[in-house]
Parts: sequence; C-alpha cells; structure tokens
Amino acid sequence: MTVMRAMRAGALRRGVALYGFVPPRRGASLHPQTTGTDVRAAAATARGPAMASPAPDAPPRTQHATAGPLDLSDTASVYARTSTGDLVRALVVLCACQIKPLVQHADWLLSMAQRVFGGGLVDFVLKHSFYAHFCAGEDEKAIRPRIEALQGHGVGSILDYAAEADEHASPQRSQSPIQVDVARKYHYEGEAACDAHVDVFLRCIETVHGVSPGGFAAIKLTALGPPALLKRMSTAIEEVRTLFHKFDATSDGVLTTDEFINGYRKFFVETRLGDAFDDQFGLEGLLHSLDPHKTGHIDYVEWSNQLQLEHLPVLTRRCRGTGPLSESVLQDWEMQALVDMSKRIDVLACRASDLGVRLMVDAEQTYFQPAIDNTVFGLQEKYNARTLPSGDPGKITVFNTYQLYLKDAMARLVDDLRRAERKGYFFGAKLVRGAYMVSERQRAEDLGYPSPIHDTLEDTHAAYDEAIKILLDSIAGGEATEFMVASHNQDSVQATLGHMHDLGLPPGCGVHFGQLLGMADHVTFSLGAEGHDVHKYVPYGHVGEVVPYLLRRAQENSAVLGTATTEIGMMQTEIARRFSSGFGTGMAPSR
Repeated sequence: MTVMRAMRAGALRRGVALYGFVPPRRGASLHPQTTGTDVRAAAATARGPAMASPAPDAPPRTQHATAGPLDLSDTASVYARTSTGDLVRALVVLCACQIKPLVQHADWLLSMAQRVFGGGLVDFVLKHSFYAHFCAGEDEKAIRPRIEALQGHGVGSILDYAAEADEHASPQRSQSPIQVDVARKYHYEGEAACDAHVDVFLRCIETVHGVSPGGFAAIKLTALGPPALLKRMSTAIEEVRTLFHKFDATSDGVLTTDEFINGYRKFFVETRLGDAFDDQFGLEGLLHSLDPHKTGHIDYVEWSNQLQLEHLPVLTRRCRGTGPLSESVLQDWEMQALVDMSKRIDVLACRASDLGVRLMVDAEQTYFQPAIDNTVFGLQEKYNARTLPSGDPGKITVFNTYQLYLKDAMARLVDDLRRAERKGYFFGAKLVRGAYMVSERQRAEDLGYPSPIHDTLEDTHAAYDEAIKILLDSIAGGEATEFMVASHNQDSVQATLGHMHDLGLPPGCGVHFGQLLGMADHVTFSLGAEGHDVHKYVPYGHVGEVVPYLLRRAQENSAVLGTATTEIGMMQTEIARRFSSGFGTGMAPSR
C-alpha cells in the first residue's frame, strides 16, 4: 500500500491529468516511504499559494467548539426519537441483509415470489418491511413525515428520485437517431421522457426547499439525456486527454512551449484556413489561448479548459490524418442533443440556486463519468461563483461526486480543486467509495482492459481517507470548499472528526456527512446530536420503481450491509433496555 501511496503522491506533485495518472518521469524513483502527508502537501502545492491564506470571499467560520469523536455507547440517546416498532423493523431488515445469499439473489427471489403469490401481496409485504425501512414514501406528500422525523434528530435530507439508466441493457426503439439501451429502472424513450424527468427533479428541488431548507437534491445525468450520448461525450473527452499525453514527451504532466510546438506540428497542419475562428486553433492561436501569460508551461487543467467538445470539429480539420480524435467528434445532431440535455440540467441548477437548495450530481459508471464531470464543471462555474455579476457574494449550489474506489479519483479531485481556484468558484464535492464495483470489474474483464477499481479494499480506504484530508486542508487553508463524507464506515467518520479537531475546525465549517436512509442510523443520529451537518440520502417513488433500485444498491453494497454488526448490537441493546423497563415505557412515538 505504501507503493500505491508513493505513486499517487508523485503523480500529484507533477500535476496529474484529469482522467488518469501521468506516468512518472523516466528515471524517477517511487520512494516507498511516501506518506499521506506527502499527498496532501503535493495537493496544496498543485493548488498554489492561495491555499496558505484565507480567501477574501470564503464563508465565515462558525464559532463553535472544535469537532470531537462521537460517543456511541448511550443507545437511549442515539435512538431517543425512534419508536420501538421502527427499531424492531430495522433490526429484522438489517439481520436479513446479513444473509449474503439473500442479498445476492434478491432480484431472482423477488421475481419468483411475484409469480407464486402475485404482485399485490409481494408489494404489500415489501412496502411494510424493506421499502418502509430504506425509502421515505411514494410522493412528495408521503415523504414529509419521514423528513420531519429526521429533522427531529438534527438530520437533513438528500432527496433522490430513484431512477437509473445503464448503457449495457437491452436495446429499446427510440425516435432519436442515438441507439440507446434500456435502463434497468427506466427506459430512454426520447426527449419527452427526459423533459418529464426534469419535472420530477424540479418537484424534488421544491420539496427540499419546502420541508428541508438548505438541503440537497440528488440528480442523475442519465435521466436527462441518452446514455449513449454521455458515452460518446466521454470518448471525445478521453481523446482530448490522450492528445495531451501525446504532446507530453517527458510524461511529467506539464507541457513546455517546445513540447506543445513539436506535438502540434506532428499531429496538425499550420496552414491558415481563412476563418478567424478556425485560426484560433492554429499553432500560434491555440498556444496563446493555452498560455496567455507566456509562462512556458501548460498543465492538463488549462488544456481541458480551452479544448471543449464544441471546439473539436474545428481543431480536427487540421489533423494530418484520420484517427481516434477525429472519429470521436460529435456530429451535428449529437451536438443538438447535448445542447438539449445541457438546457435541462441548467433549468434544475437555476431553480436550485434560486431556492437555496444544493444540487448533488451523482457519479455513475466510468464510461459516463468524463461527460458528467465536464457538465458539472460548467454548472459549478456558473452557479458556484464566488462573486455574482451584481457584485454580491456568491454561494455554493452544485456538488460533484467522486468515487474513491477508482484509481484515478485522487488525481481528478486535486485537478478539480485547482480548476475551481483558477476560475474563481466554490468547490463542492461528495466523497463516496463507489457503487459499481461488480459491474465495472466485470466490464473490464470482458473487454480486456485493466480494472479501474483499486486492487484491494485497503487501497480504497487509503484513497478515501487521503481525499478527506486534502479537502479538510483546503478548508483549513481558507479556501471556499465544502464537501460531504458520504459513508457508513464508522472509522472514516471518526477519523474525519479527529482531523477536524486537529485542524481546529468546528461543526458547520463546510464539512457535511451523509448516509443512506435506513443504514448507519447510530452514526447519523449521533452526528446530528453533536451539531454536525449530517444528511440522510432519501430515495422515494412508487414501490415498483424504487424496490429494484434498492435491491441493486443492496447488492452493490453487500459488504457494507454485511458488516452492520455494531448497529445491530446497539439496536438489540436498546430494544432489550426498553422491554426491561416495561413495555410502552420510555419509547419514542411511532411515526
């Protein structure tokens, strides 16, 4: 693991590429004693000297006592507002989730039960067991009591319309020329269906504003446009990254002027094409846009800022030959589909900003993620601006999600911090370990490329902890950074609180915590009682729509569900305490 950390630290020092680690400079050594401190120091260096002093427009610090470890020993306090009925149901559900064959084959068992007993009976049982535990309700009205109950614990909500598309499902006929695949939870059925999802997300945002002011709404880009379009966008973005590496002769993550000139002349012609816009992508024009101050150095952040998808048709007109870059250029109808999708998400971000709701864009599969990241950058620059066009102070609205089980996640995180600093907007992030491990590894094996997932769980834990430290250092350094530790891992939460204490950071400093509804309640409620910004991720929708989503989540997170021993033990202790003190005595009211 020390070697893995050394590789990551070295890559960060040299300025890693956005979508993958830059190979070390030839002849460089990977020192086995490199530590997490080196990684954070490298990240601070990459962000520049502005990290050393508070930003003038950074949000003011809340003057509270610094954070400390959670006390999880008093079950009466932890579950003070939880009814005995809800505790018993939670205990039964979590114990069932301990049975791995049940979790792994839950979708098949559900299908068989529906055939034998009928959908009505199965839905009834699910609605009053697993659905009631993991889901808030069917619609905006039904979820209000659950959200209000969470507020009683000092817990906010992240509302989630539980729909998800997958590029690798069976095909569905569509009016669009893009041949998309059927989502496991909804079908892409053309632009009208995407517009309908906008309406659902808008109601979600408005519900957050009404019942949990300042809360979060979660969205997925695969609900707002064709998944195949996101994949095409990702391919083009990856080719732009690959082009950077081809220019980078020394593989140090930074282009010198000579490297840029040599690379340009190797792959593109310098002939003037006559059009002023075209000439911006000639050698001199492009070099000036990438390095306007003539520093002699160009990193990938600046490269990707200047070379956008809409620029590729003009740039590739100068290619000396046809290749992956020119073949990745979006066609006119694809660009129109991109414009339509961008308008949809802009409507959501604008509404969220107007209502003071934070918008959390979920991470998805790796073949979608570059396109998702690229879209989020534009939203953050617009809606997370530190200073509004009117001159008034800005605010943070849009959060991106980083899956730290991905080998390139740390590199992207550091680059994105640097991007936010250069462009002058608030940086918002949600840190998760990841939800697609099984399918990502299987896809890599099927297609014959290296798995993007860390080889060991320990490496994932290490990456997650280092990401937290980097972002805490950013906050402590006065940068306009907020992030969410979205984890059920008690050790990660306690470690975060310990780092906050060491840095003198109080609750409310920009560090949020989040857990799924029905999981790690003992951690969530304890954080709420201590005054931390903590939220439950609350999926909602009709039983038939949400249960498949929850089953998939259970399968992807079976390792987490299978290690709920602490929470189960606390529930058993509290139930025994209540019954020993007399049935009906000292129990929280049922919802």
